[in-house]
Amino acid sequence: MEKIPVRIQIDTKQAFDQHTDRFQTYETGLLYQKENAIYLTYHESNDDRKEIRTVWKVKPTEAVLIRQGGTGLRARFEEGAVDRTALVTEHGTWPIEIQTSYLRHNLSLNGGSLRVAYQMDMSGAISQMELDIQVKVLSEIHKEVHNRDGKRG
Repeated sequence: MEKIPVRIQIDTKQAFDQHTDRFQTYETGLLYQKENAIYLTYHESNDDRKEIRTVWKVKPTEAVLIRQGGTGLRARFEEGAVDRTALVTEHGTWPIEIQTSYLRHNLSLNGGSLRVAYQMDMSGAISQMELDIQVKVLSEIHKEVHNRDGKRG
């Protein structure tokens, strides 16, 4: 199973109590296929500077998010479905209910995107969430830069 180095752009929108926050992060990671799923893995740091290993397991009609490290979470996203799970932190375990309203992806070993919209209820605090994850194969980024720079000459 070949693991392909990728560049990941994650755009997050969170609406809570009439307030909307937007975040954009960039990570490097790996993309690979195992059986009928595409996997996207990367590491990120939380506010306490603890590294979190993030894995997306993406199938045609569902995506599973697994986070391990400073926080622990396993959440399943399927359009129209509800997932009851828990967020595990060093401060305790918090029950979460996720209702997915939108899930689309075109991920392949050539990169692509994953878009998810969902409502998250964490102990009564309800947020509307949107994730837009763009994945580019690093060798393709290198080719784009090389071709662009080569045309300047």
